[in-house]
Amino acid sequence: MTDETTSPERQLAATKGEAERRNLKIVGVAEDLNVSASKVSPFRRPVLGPWLTEKFGEFDVIIWARLDRAVRSMGDLHELAKWAKERGKRLIFASGPGDQMESQSNSERVIGAQAYLRQVGRWGGGMVPYGLRPVPFDGDGKKGWKLVHEPTTAPIVKEMVERVIAGHAQLAIARDLQRRGVPTPRDFQDQQNGRDRGKARKWSVPAVGNFLRSRVLLGETMHNGQQVRDADGAPILRAEPLVTETEWGQLQAALADRAVTRVRTQTPHLLLGVIKCGGCGGPLYRQQYAKKGRPYVYFRCSGYMVEHNGCNERFRAEAIERGFQAIFLARGRAP
Repeated sequence: MTDETTSPERQLAATKGEAERRNLKIVGVAEDLNVSASKVSPFRRPVLGPWLTEKFGEFDVIIWARLDRAVRSMGDLHELAKWAKERGKRLIFASGPGDQMESQSNSERVIGAQAYLRQVGRWGGGMVPYGLRPVPFDGDGKKGWKLVHEPTTAPIVKEMVERVIAGHAQLAIARDLQRRGVPTPRDFQDQQNGRDRGKARKWSVPAVGNFLRSRVLLGETMHNGQQVRDADGAPILRAEPLVTETEWGQLQAALADRAVTRVRTQTPHLLLGVIKCGGCGGPLYRQQYAKKGRPYVYFRCSGYMVEHNGCNERFRAEAIERGFQAIFLARGRAP
């Protein structure tokens, strides 16, 4: 039994649930915390032992969460089964056969603990969502961990949200964060854990977009990309929200509004390799987009793809093509 464990709570919930399912009345609960079933037989456990040796006339059934919570050796199992047969008692195990394969048992406990923590809105470890940090529950009678705002990264999240709502492109935001040396979520967690990769990761448009579309911003518990809900269907919160419901709606609307679909053409444009950017001298590439069903065609400087270049010029293709056409026709008429 530690401050982090959920095993006693989950076992009690499982056994009570099994009693209710079988319409049995509970007359007592025996909890032997910090007592190993592999070292101490059921008859010698401080709380359970007296029920088996002295108070066995007060009950008809014993329910454990699983077999390996009752015994861990064939000798103890034989002794317990013999005792139950002689006294007409039923032994019930709420889940699984409880085999003696310790690795499987440990794995099942970890999975069960994680599921339990999600249902009660507690933090179970792993990758900490950007903008948050785990802290122990304090003063509310709960044990374990919860997520609160991280003083360094929560303001970065707020800035990203406000900039997208204001109309800033995700590419511009990613490049600005990179220029300022703001650690990515993975790098920040590595720093917190004392790990050094030697080379910092780069902010990218997918990294910014995926994070800003996650309902983790609302403090909700997510598992495999899906909301975790309670018995009434309401989302379960496990963290202080990083945005309000209003900001979330504005953010998603802004992200959807800036979503574009790139249309690729098979034939290279005739001006490819001919025209260059007047700012940095890099070549211009023709790009065509469709936004809300309306086509947009530009010549864009390649500098935006070069780290630390900083040039992001683009020009309406119609104006450039019309200008080149005029120059070409004028030269064609020259003597």
